[in-house]
Amino acid sequence: MCAVTVPDNPAITKSEHRTAQQIAVNSATKEQLDALPGIGAAYSQKIIDGRPYHAKTDLVKRKIIPQATYNKIASKIIAKRPAK
Repeated sequence: MCAVTVPDNPAITKSEHRTAQQIAVNSATKEQLDALPGIGAAYSQKIIDGRPYHAKTDLVKRKIIPQATYNKIASKIIAKRPAK
């Protein structure tokens, strides 16, 4: 049997709960990006300078970060575009 983690707020859906834990690369602060594994000051600044991203895979396609670094953070980021 598989255990499922239920958010504290029952009004939050499973996908919203997952998104709340991920960092949006299009709107994250330098400090939030720095906290990701393998991302330091240089990569976080490159991510900020390369905005906006259509998909999180753009980080590799546009040579912002290497594939190995992307593999470490892929589950921790999203490329949600900020509201206009």
